[in-house]
Parts: sequence; structure tokens; C-alpha cells
Amino acid sequence: MNSPAVSKVGQLQTRPWRSAALVELRRHRPAWGGKKLLAVVGRRRPRSYPARLPALESPAHWEVRRVSRDGGIRWHDQWVNVSHVFAEEYVAFEAVADGAWQVYLGPLQLGRFDERLLRIAGQHAGTTSRNPRGVLPMSVD
Repeated sequence: MNSPAVSKVGQLQTRPWRSAALVELRRHRPAWGGKKLLAVVGRRRPRSYPARLPALESPAHWEVRRVSRDGGIRWHDQWVNVSHVFAEEYVAFEAVADGAWQVYLGPLQLGRFDERLLRIAGQHAGTTSRNPRGVLPMSVD
């Protein structure tokens, strides 16, 4: 036996008191919050954005490499993973010691590159792609 609130096809029947209350509510508080529609107020103002952002500049003595779509660069014919986030962007390498380089994206320092390990360590000490939180192993001391 079906309940009185459900019709034969299984849909809820409208209750007269509920529909009257909704009509009254919508009359005082419209669904759009009483704001004027954009079509009534006017058109959007066109904004001029550049088609492409200007290239980030770095000093001439830095090594500049383009990050591939796979998120890496070539360093002396070896693959170095940077990040897929920087795909098709240019990163710069500043020599700071023998085999150690600071890695920059424009003015932002990304981390330090170790040429012997072919790995970029994060900005914070101890962070690498294998150790993202910089957690040190537990010691027995």
C-alpha cells in the first residue's frame, strides 16, 4: 500500500501548504538574491591579457635548460627529473661549488642540484623526491 504523499508513478505529490509557502518565500527572497542579472546591467568589460607571459630572465653566466613535457631536463646526456609542474618552462642553474648548483625558476629558488647524484634536493634541508618530508631515519643511539 502506497503512502498518501506518493503518487502512483512514485513521485512526491505537491502539498498545497508547501507550494504556497514557497511562492511566498520566493516573492520576498528570489533565488538570485535580488541582484540584477549581468544581461540587464551590461556586458563584461574585455580585459587585455598577454597571449604569452614574458620569458623569465636569468644572468648570462647561469646554465638555462627547458623542462620537457615529461618534467625533466638533460644534463650531460643524463636525465634529471625536475617536476612535471614546470613542463615547458625554463629553469636556471647557478654554480655554487664543484658539482653543486642552485636551481631557479626566475627569481624563485627551487633547490640544489647535485651533479654527481643527478638529483635536485628541495629548498628545505633533507627533502628529495624520495624523502619529501625531510624525515631522518631513526637511530639506535
